[in-house]
Amino acid sequence: MASKQPAKKHTTTEAAQITGINENTIRSWMSRCPGKFVENLHFVIEESGRKLWTDTGVEFLKTRPISETEDANADTAIEALLDEAANYYAQRFFQELPSRVIRRIQQMRTNPTAEEKVLIEASVQNALSIGTFELLPSYVRLPDGES
Repeated sequence: MASKQPAKKHTTTEAAQITGINENTIRSWMSRCPGKFVENLHFVIEESGRKLWTDTGVEFLKTRPISETEDANADTAIEALLDEAANYYAQRFFQELPSRVIRRIQQMRTNPTAEEKVLIEASVQNALSIGTFELLPSYVRLPDGES
């Protein structure tokens, strides 16, 4: 009498290959529609937390309505657009940053607020004290703490 072999379990990648459904779509369905998939029927969770699909779960994936696939495809398209926009704006930010900083420094120098005046004066004093110390010949410098 032949012993019955345990049913094969499939990773999400394998389930995607078997069903022809994008792996990200399957993951999206799992997170967006958790009540549609039944643990220990459609999938099992290993001790490590990894989800494996049962044969029943793979067959169930094949029967999912096309509208959900279209929604997932739309999500994928939106993600691609968001990534493209984020890259564009990040590049523009760094392209524009130097000229904006220079304009802002010029504005602070010519028409500072009271708070900016204090900041500028302190910065100039710090720069002068550091610069004059570095400009003094080493034989004239006094050890730290002596004046």
